[in-house]
Amino acid sequence: MSVADCVAVYEGPANCCGLSCVNTAISQRSLAAYKRGLVSAIKVACTGTTGACHDGEALFPDSCTGRVACRASQCVLDVPPTDGAAE
Repeated sequence: MSVADCVAVYEGPANCCGLSCVNTAISQRSLAAYKRGLVSAIKVACTGTTGACHDGEALFPDSCTGRVACRASQCVLDVPPTDGAAE
């Protein structure tokens, strides 16, 4: 597995009209199942619909960014260093 096999996603509660930004990463192979599960969770939150805000494609706010990495064959969200090394 390489970084090209990974995608940034959100893990946590879904609501009817908005998700938080990406906070984890999964394998591209798992993305279709992830989207199906997320759309189902949104439908539950919206009492049976996907809401006016979600079509299953535009899942995250436009301001969200997420960079993925592959470490020990695991997809992870790559987090910038917090020790000032990136400044």
